[in-house]
Amino acid sequence: MAEARRLWDIESCKEASVPTIQAAMIISYTTTNNGMDQVGALYLTRALEMGKSLDLFGPATHPGDPELDKARVFTAWVLLYSWQALFNFSFFRPPPITKPPVLLRPDANLSPEWYGEVWVQYPHTPTRNRLHVGHKLQAEVQLRHIMNELGILMFGDSSQPLTIDQIVGIKKKLDS
Repeated sequence: MAEARRLWDIESCKEASVPTIQAAMIISYTTTNNGMDQVGALYLTRALEMGKSLDLFGPATHPGDPELDKARVFTAWVLLYSWQALFNFSFFRPPPITKPPVLLRPDANLSPEWYGEVWVQYPHTPTRNRLHVGHKLQAEVQLRHIMNELGILMFGDSSQPLTIDQIVGIKKKLDS
């Protein structure tokens, strides 16, 4: 962890980049899950600032560089938007990002190659098993989008008890 922080300190002084944001998210996740949530919050905040400076949540694309576009969409959705939703909901805070990224993720059913795949083979079994990474990430992001909406309603500036209509709407989203 010390080496990761040292590298972060060096890179974060430079111009914002997708790999630097990804590093900040890994450090945020690791520190938060090891009881240092205030430190994790600092890395998350800095990563969100860098993401905004790179317009990761906007419509910008790079036609000549599809790999960069993929990295930007993945970072915006799976790392920044999803993690900030979980982080802030877990600590009863309103999310700083109230709208999801503009560029959509590919559907895991239609473009599983976009997400990649991980295969595992357990001892004493002859076959390998897919982990269905795309479907897992898609379901995770959908759930965290609902958590983000709930965080706005429950912990935002005008937080009031949820109405029956709001509860029914959230339940419908969870059921779909």
